[in-house]
Amino acid sequence: MKSISESKTFRESLRDEIRHIYDYLSAQERGESVYKVFPTGIWSLDELIGGIPIGVPTVLAGRPGAGKSSVCLNIAAHLTRKGLGVHVFSYEDGARSFAQRYLAREARVSIEDIVLGYIDIDKQRRLIEAEKRSSSMSRMVVEQAHSLTAEGVCSAYRAKKKTLNTKLLIVDYLQLIPGGGNKPRHEHLADCMQTFAALAAREQIGVLILSQLNRDLAKRDEAEPRLPIYVAVVRLSRLLSCACACIIEIRNQRN
Repeated sequence: MKSISESKTFRESLRDEIRHIYDYLSAQERGESVYKVFPTGIWSLDELIGGIPIGVPTVLAGRPGAGKSSVCLNIAAHLTRKGLGVHVFSYEDGARSFAQRYLAREARVSIEDIVLGYIDIDKQRRLIEAEKRSSSMSRMVVEQAHSLTAEGVCSAYRAKKKTLNTKLLIVDYLQLIPGGGNKPRHEHLADCMQTFAALAAREQIGVLILSQLNRDLAKRDEAEPRLPIYVAVVRLSRLLSCACACIIEIRNQRN
């Protein structure tokens, strides 16, 4: 990290931006794929936000079971087909769970049938065909991250970024990241967000961070005091909004 005395002048920053613009235009003239944002492949979402911003984190929030991981998988699959690398750090599901979701979507077989083994000849054929079409997914890595701090995630990303050509880092999900010592939980999460924001800016990549919303909030008795819960939600929303480009909340019909 640079000290204040080593910081660039604003004039130097302006010149750097002009160089970036010329590099961008030159790459376009050469027919290279250049991105200001990374398209998600979800038309309605791209229409709304343009895509996943580069250089600053994006948060995808939702209650348990809302489909956060499935949305991330859709985005990852879309980017790998464009030749871009995706590195997923999962604090909850492993690579097998992501593989089951992917095959279920591509083969149009229910995830329940895959998990429980209810596979007839037709489903088996569709699953095999889906796997054969998945060559682009070699650009995606799902890493179990149970013991990794936010700094550990950054280090693991750097170790594989060249071989993977990583352009999108996904963290699933924020509230499960260990560390923080004796700090209040919201301060620890704020530190994690700042760590990922610094990584996104330094590496000029997209960072998509999943965040869990508590479904129990809606079930609490009206007579029960809610102030501590409300304060926690406000603190979380503030720390997210200070360190990311946008917050996307997803819901399903049950939510």
